[in-house]
Amino acid sequence: METDNRTAFVDVAELIDQQPVSRFQIRVIALCAGVVFMDGFDTQAIGYVAPTLGKLWNLKPGALGPVFGAGLFGLMLGALIGGPLADRIGRKRVIILSTLAFGLCSLLTVTADSLNSLLLWRLATGLGLGGAMPNAIALTSEYSPQRSRATLVMIMFCGFSLGSALGGVFAARLIPSFGWTAVFWLGGILPIALSLLLVLALPESIRLLALRGSEDRRIRTILAHIAPALSFAAETRFVAREERLSGFTVRHLFGGGRALGTALLWVMFFMNLLDLYFLANWLPTVISNAGIAVEIAVIITTLLQIGGVAGAVSGRRLSRRRPADCGDRHVRRLACPAHPHRLRRRLLHRRRADRRQCAVGILLSDGDPLDGRRLGPWDRPHRLDHRSRRRRHHLVAALANDVAVPDRRAAGLLRRRGRSRHGPPADGAGGRPWSDRR
Repeated sequence: METDNRTAFVDVAELIDQQPVSRFQIRVIALCAGVVFMDGFDTQAIGYVAPTLGKLWNLKPGALGPVFGAGLFGLMLGALIGGPLADRIGRKRVIILSTLAFGLCSLLTVTADSLNSLLLWRLATGLGLGGAMPNAIALTSEYSPQRSRATLVMIMFCGFSLGSALGGVFAARLIPSFGWTAVFWLGGILPIALSLLLVLALPESIRLLALRGSEDRRIRTILAHIAPALSFAAETRFVAREERLSGFTVRHLFGGGRALGTALLWVMFFMNLLDLYFLANWLPTVISNAGIAVEIAVIITTLLQIGGVAGAVSGRRLSRRRPADCGDRHVRRLACPAHPHRLRRRLLHRRRADRRQCAVGILLSDGDPLDGRRLGPWDRPHRLDHRSRRRRHHLVAALANDVAVPDRRAAGLLRRRGRSRHGPPADGAGGRPWSDRR
């Protein structure tokens, strides 16, 4: 926050970064997740009904390829149009209009009676799908604090894979009983109902409101939901600092040494989406043509989307680990300062726990972890509780030399503990070193 004699300026992005995640922000993320959920449902819907359409319309293998391509081409156009349009009229309006558009087009898809009409409706549906997704991601990012932004966006975007997966579950039940049109009826009614909810509950982008410079009242209302404890004077002005780029903005992706990174990211996303949409669209048809029932083929395809959710969650967990955390799995966990008590008790309760794990776990806890009187009778490691104090120090000193501890502070702690009170243990004290014993 910057102030002069009369006016206070508040950077809305910095303010959000300083606050804990509120219920209001969770509501925004949930609404955006609902949008991408229906986006995933309607994107995948044509793949689920393709085997049934091929049999009903007596289509040749590969005849639905142009229909699949038209939907993806419309999705690309919608993304290219929706982003710049949202910067002008607001993300809320574009998200609502896009959701309403692909819901209506999905309803109208049931009127298709030929490949040409089906192709046109899938193209129109793709325009709405493409406009909704990037703006939902951007809105989630703007209302998420920087420290947890990647995680919240990942959680929100899992709605796409969940929508595709549950769409397969619904399709497997609906198609045998009500025909292929039931999938598009469901994929049309739900987005239309969701768009009405978005009108009432979804806020506008706080960053865009700050950039306009004349929406301080609306921003103050939003911030009252995010940080109720804060109050702002009447003359407070809200700003959003960002670098303004001139000319063709895509050109800047290849400037400043970013050309190679941009190209590699494009190739990665190209291959990722190529595999994703190829499998999502064609897998039900290929499996059905192999003689497997349509409902079974649809369920098998849903596993692809469930795997996408699992991959997103596990990938996020791996991305949060530092390179220094690589190494022995148990020592890596023990060296984490966030879990000393829980891990210490878990290790000490294991009768056959490894000596190294026990020693490192004890040393990373608080107090004087080598003092048996401080641990309590049930808290002592079973391999250490009957050893003399001096021999326990000897054990720790030996471990400091043959345990790969990734954290230098933990390794130093081991060595210091080995020398504490009694000094460095003499070679051969107590017989063979404990690190060599079994």
